[in-house]
Amino acid sequence: MFPEYILILAFPFTFGIIWYYLRQISSNKIQPNLVTWGIWTLTTGLSLLSSLDKERSLVLLFSNLNSLFVCFSVFALTLIQNFRIKKYHLKFTSIEIICLILSLFGVLAWWIWQDSIFGFVASCLAIIIGSVPNIFQAYKKPENDSYFGYLSGTVAGLLTILTIKNFTVFNMTFPIIEITVNFIIIGFIELLPLYKRFWV
Repeated sequence: MFPEYILILAFPFTFGIIWYYLRQISSNKIQPNLVTWGIWTLTTGLSLLSSLDKERSLVLLFSNLNSLFVCFSVFALTLIQNFRIKKYHLKFTSIEIICLILSLFGVLAWWIWQDSIFGFVASCLAIIIGSVPNIFQAYKKPENDSYFGYLSGTVAGLLTILTIKNFTVFNMTFPIIEITVNFIIIGFIELLPLYKRFWV
């Protein structure tokens, strides 16, 4: 497979995405949901913590950190903009509350039992469950967000797979989940408005 240093290619792309979000959010062209991005940031961070007891490669660590950096950056930019315009979007739906509780329960259970396999499963479930509110948000209000931000996770996941030398369940699961979730959200944001315009 490819050498690990090709991961460097993701850095300018990721920073470009953050710059894009900074411009779009500050000009009110898009309004990412503060709650859903906050939950995704939290669950991504919890996923990273719950997987640290399993010896993981620097490649997978990079993938986790890249996802956390993008999620936190979008959440922080949205929060700052909400403070600036004094308009806060902090409404929790039942889906968001359920996903947050399930994610916290999974990571808490891992912390209690301290099992590496359980920690791996908990980290994967945290990412999947934490992304559900964003998927619903992209489906209900695709115009409020941009597909561009989700490209970072897709690129990071693809680069991670390209640099993996030992194809095991532990190494492959996280990047596959990351790519799949981001593709679903990109599809809703970009294709759903076209479907509604021409077919509904």
